[in-house]
Amino acid sequence: MLAEPTIRVTAVRSSRWGISGLQEDEVLHQRILDALHSFQELTGCASVKLHVEDALPRHHGLGSGTATILSCLVAANAISRTGLSDAELVRLSGRGGASGTGVNGYWQGGWIVDCGQESSEAPVPSGSRPASRPSMLVQRIPPPPWSLDVYLPPRGRCISGPEEEAIFREAANGRQQESLEALALLYHGLLPALLSHNLDAFGSFMREFQSRGLKKHEIARQHPSVRALMRAMQAAYPCVAMSSMGPTVVGIREKASSIPKMADLTRPAITTRVDDRGVQLTWVE
Repeated sequence: MLAEPTIRVTAVRSSRWGISGLQEDEVLHQRILDALHSFQELTGCASVKLHVEDALPRHHGLGSGTATILSCLVAANAISRTGLSDAELVRLSGRGGASGTGVNGYWQGGWIVDCGQESSEAPVPSGSRPASRPSMLVQRIPPPPWSLDVYLPPRGRCISGPEEEAIFREAANGRQQESLEALALLYHGLLPALLSHNLDAFGSFMREFQSRGLKKHEIARQHPSVRALMRAMQAAYPCVAMSSMGPTVVGIREKASSIPKMADLTRPAITTRVDDRGVQLTWVE
């Protein structure tokens, strides 16, 4: 998970429930209120007032929905001293129904490879499935000394809802051989390269991985400017990847190297690293 951008939620006891800082995102605001209502019904706790600071961009492939809802639940759980487990908070959040990357990354940090879900149902996004906490193939991979340059393309498409579900269905109906190839690239290419800190190999396998299966369909649905940015970055970075449905694109380079100069002078919005700590809880008297 990325060390930056971050999300910070503060919580204080109050005479009534309230949440501020999300005035421009009514959908996420309502999802948090629903999760908090379920939390109060389960625990019988007193009311809490929450404020969301440093919110992540929504629908940019950064896991902002999962991180924000879980952070609000963690804060309410802590200040109310209700003692719910991580798994119980995940269930209340309604997240983690498809991929465990966002949920497990939230608690664990670091590089996450999850084993997915056992299900005979058609694959759909996490927000369209019951919450769960998927198992992980690898829990703690020490982050290599790599820097991550995060680009937020201004014309990139923020994909969610019915269109996101349609992409899942489209990928599920694609060639089975492609999915098997993507799995082989992940487990026999990307993961060994990550463990051995071989960035050139990691980038080569990433490029092949993103040309198959679900990721291929996600990239195809993005604005042409996002695909053009990725092509330009591939000429400058050892590794380039679009995060989730996009439009965020990440360029990975050795920590000791400089930010590459792009032909059109495009610069990253953020330069960061992989954080291996997960969620942090701080008490202020």
